[in-house]
Amino acid sequence: SLPRLSAAADRTEGVVNRLLAVLAEGGQLLRENPHAVAFDRALRVESAGHLQLERDSDMIYTGLRTVIGEIIRQSHRDGVLSADADVDGTTDAIFAVFQGLSAHAATASPERYRATSHALGLLIQGSLFGSADPR
Repeated sequence: SLPRLSAAADRTEGVVNRLLAVLAEGGQLLRENPHAVAFDRALRVESAGHLQLERDSDMIYTGLRTVIGEIIRQSHRDGVLSADADVDGTTDAIFAVFQGLSAHAATASPERYRATSHALGLLIQGSLFGSADPR
């Protein structure tokens, strides 16, 4: 999955487009492997230590975090990451949301997952909320 996520990010430019590409590819991976999230959850609860399954599961998420980290570091180098944002904190925040979306896939219907993924895409683009903030 890491090569596919990296390739998806590399096919486009700009932090937003690269994150959206990773989001879309991650969704495709989940559609192709619908039991992967449930399997991952089971590993974390009942992992047999000698099989090293939990370590293998962690490698999937480590790969996702690596791809996201590369995108955020590049955005920092390009000067498009907010001066108020920490590179590691931003990476962790986006990773946490992507990881949460992955966990959501284990219980959500396909329609609900698509709606949630779409909302996340709008959030990444900065267009989830209207421009008029009534505070």
